[in-house]
Amino acid sequence: MLFARRSPIAVDLGTRAVKLLQLVQRHGELFVQDAVCVEIEPGARDAAERALRAAHALKLAYRRGEFRGREAIGAIALERTTTRSLRVPRHELEDLQGTIARDADELFGPEAEHYAAQWLQVGERIERGEHRTEILCCYAPQAAIRESLDGFAELGLSATALDLDACAMARPFARRGEGALALLELGAQSARVCLLREGEPVLMRVLSTGGEALLARLRERLHLDRRALDELAAECAGASERAEELERAFGGALEAPLEALAAGLSECLRYAAASGAGRGVERVLLVGGAAEIPGFAPLLGARLQLSVEVGDPFRAIGATGGLPQSLRRGRSTYATALGLALRGLAA
Repeated sequence: MLFARRSPIAVDLGTRAVKLLQLVQRHGELFVQDAVCVEIEPGARDAAERALRAAHALKLAYRRGEFRGREAIGAIALERTTTRSLRVPRHELEDLQGTIARDADELFGPEAEHYAAQWLQVGERIERGEHRTEILCCYAPQAAIRESLDGFAELGLSATALDLDACAMARPFARRGEGALALLELGAQSARVCLLREGEPVLMRVLSTGGEALLARLRERLHLDRRALDELAAECAGASERAEELERAFGGALEAPLEALAAGLSECLRYAAASGAGRGVERVLLVGGAAEIPGFAPLLGARLQLSVEVGDPFRAIGATGGLPQSLRRGRSTYATALGLALRGLAA
């Protein structure tokens, strides 16, 4: 009888770091086999050199971890895809693949054959008296897919699947029967929004303001580097007066990027509400490296007039026991890797 199952090794290749994670399921409970994060050496002169440095970081992460097996699962960055919302008449659903192929031809012309499409059915609506099904469709360049597969092959790993990073990021927080929930992942160069309804993605967007913009403002205005911020975060844990003091100080320093993020997220919520997908969004969860800047969540919440908090993906799935040392802090940064591992277990 099989008592334990291991997920493929989840690979989250970010702009600044590589994260690897593997789950083990025993008797219905989830445990973390290992989780490793290695920063990509900065200062690359061009895309080719950056790719080499990212591959080196991936090799280091794999060697440092106590991972089992050779199967892996990765993700394509939402920034590298083209995302479309299609409203398809019911009579065209039988040939949905043909409808999407025609949409790709309109978008990319002769280059359409160089894109792969994945889609989700996200809702029903009536338009001009006609029932239509809303389809969320993502087109990924075949070149991006090959890059991911080649990276696995160089390590001797076998790719079982490639997911979309925004879907993976949201997966640990998805709950059937729950209303609308907005996820905001603060990457280094950009932010990703994923809106869930009843546990399913209904909208995905990229916002141009990322964590580096926030950190740059804190360095410029308050002379705080990343290490100082980590020390402040530890200091503020359980010290509400100190946290409120920092919130006031950071509010002025981060005003411009905060306004940009709030405006971008508000636009997503308005669009979703107009289409019927975003009714009842009252909560926003933050993940990613910059999500844990002390006071950032309440500052954003005040601008959105919504509840905003830092999400813990491991607590969300009930896998907080026996976590490796690498997950004692900064767990929100592993949301995408954890979501990939969950998909691998479900396959």
